[in-house]
Amino acid sequence: MQVSSSRLDASPAGRPEGMPTDRVPPPWDRVELVVAGTLAAALFVYFYRSFLLTGFDGIFGDLGDARILIAILEHWFAWVSGAEPSWSDTAYFHPASGGIGLTDGYVLYGLIYSGFRATGLDMFRAFMAVMLVLTAIGFASFIALARAVWGASPLASVTGASLFAFANMMAVKIGHAQGVCAMLLPVVILLVWYAVAASRPVGTILAGAAGLLLGLVFFTAYHTGWFAVSFTLAVFVIHLGLGGSARLRAVAATVFVRHAHLTLGFAVGLGIGLVPFLAAYLPMLRAGKAYGFDAVVLYAPRFADIVNTGHGNVAWGMLLTAAGIAAVAGRPLVEVELGYTPLVFATVCVAVAVCTVRWFRGRGGRRDDVALALGLALVGYWLMQLDYFGFRPWSLVWTLVPGSIGVRTTFRSQLVVNLAACLLVAFAIDRLARPALRRAGPAGIIVLAVLLVGEQVNRSAPSRFWRSEQTAWLATVPPPPAGCRAFYLSPQPQGGPDWWRLQSDAMILSAAWRLPTLNGNASQWPDGWQLDDPADPRYPDRVRAWIARHHITGPLCGLALDSKTWSRGAP
Repeated sequence: MQVSSSRLDASPAGRPEGMPTDRVPPPWDRVELVVAGTLAAALFVYFYRSFLLTGFDGIFGDLGDARILIAILEHWFAWVSGAEPSWSDTAYFHPASGGIGLTDGYVLYGLIYSGFRATGLDMFRAFMAVMLVLTAIGFASFIALARAVWGASPLASVTGASLFAFANMMAVKIGHAQGVCAMLLPVVILLVWYAVAASRPVGTILAGAAGLLLGLVFFTAYHTGWFAVSFTLAVFVIHLGLGGSARLRAVAATVFVRHAHLTLGFAVGLGIGLVPFLAAYLPMLRAGKAYGFDAVVLYAPRFADIVNTGHGNVAWGMLLTAAGIAAVAGRPLVEVELGYTPLVFATVCVAVAVCTVRWFRGRGGRRDDVALALGLALVGYWLMQLDYFGFRPWSLVWTLVPGSIGVRTTFRSQLVVNLAACLLVAFAIDRLARPALRRAGPAGIIVLAVLLVGEQVNRSAPSRFWRSEQTAWLATVPPPPAGCRAFYLSPQPQGGPDWWRLQSDAMILSAAWRLPTLNGNASQWPDGWQLDDPADPRYPDRVRAWIARHHITGPLCGLALDSKTWSRGAP
């Protein structure tokens, strides 16, 4: 099966169906490429400015969640290097089993991270190296995807890639770095795309690799995998509906007859990839560790959040704050300020509107149908999360769709469906803007690209802490006494650091020393674990209860973080 003649049909002249007939005149094609590349490079440097321009000192995130992630990555490095025998039992929450299933598993991050750690990078810089690699993968694979699916020009492809990899919403949310896993989704799609065009054995291998990667995405960042699959199914159903019964029959014949080997290869790869995911999380599900719908409501977006960029966005932050959309007190801002920048959203809406009109008139091509399905699914995914006079359609999803009870923050779906939005922007640049701006000449489309990319700049994001401060702090904490097999945080005075920061302190010290700790933090906690607040007067009794519950008999030590002193035995 040939790419150019069967998946999204080409015109007789070889030009992708539905794309503009006028070509970019030389030397403007080279000018466009230089401009797009310059914009992408500038946005990349600005996005990573706290790391690249500070001697590699600024680390994405805060002293809570980011250090939890780093401790998990250290667990994978210990396992890969043979220092840790169990992939599922972590050094925190000692000696509870299956600790890796209490939050995202980060397995793909961990494999990349282990390579950097093996070269001698410390845990903080190795973590940032993982972020850089994932961003580069997302940027490059988006360009390949846009050119494969749309036949997009270099300007459209690079602009869309910049909006995908360095989006304002990604900068806002990078403190929860599991969202960067979305950068792997174009790779999954490309593997399937190339599998269709390949020979039967090669295609089966590529399809299997796509399924395997998707399965491991679930074990890396569950939200990313779940949102990606549910959104893709929505796009698929809408696309079938746009084509009627004839398209349904054609797709069924393709999937189950003509390319059954690809379907089987993908299913086998997915099944293999899901094995560790299921092994880690099914015990947690059986133990009742899931979210109630009240947690979903707490983090749910409002109507205007679709363009809520946060107050730090240079182009729109002040205006949206004045309008009461951004920086609203009392709201979980890091979960709801994940909207599209307004020009990107307007571009998506125009593309959907034009494709809808063409579909009604019967004048759209296959690419127009795909764009329309992407746009309708994107808008529908957002509208399902809103409140309509006390009724939230997402409650039906939460009740009926498998795996949805593991999703607490539905608006994080933005980091996944932004892939569709950026594909629509790339489509709109070539399919709609070029003809509309023909009188303005090639400069008009360049101005549009500059505006789209420029509105991603956010002066207050990404958040960061400093590696130099962390390494200096680690150097001040004396090593554990000889013979200590595990440690806990000693009771702390009230009025000190927040409990979550203390738990992250324990996790990062445990990772640095390769010494288990009774403390820890995650999305869920082990049964019977109540050691969250060392300043709580009940904390010493709870430590002793945990020791008794798990029959801990080995040499145990307590660390007082305020005085940086050690004690032996239980508190």
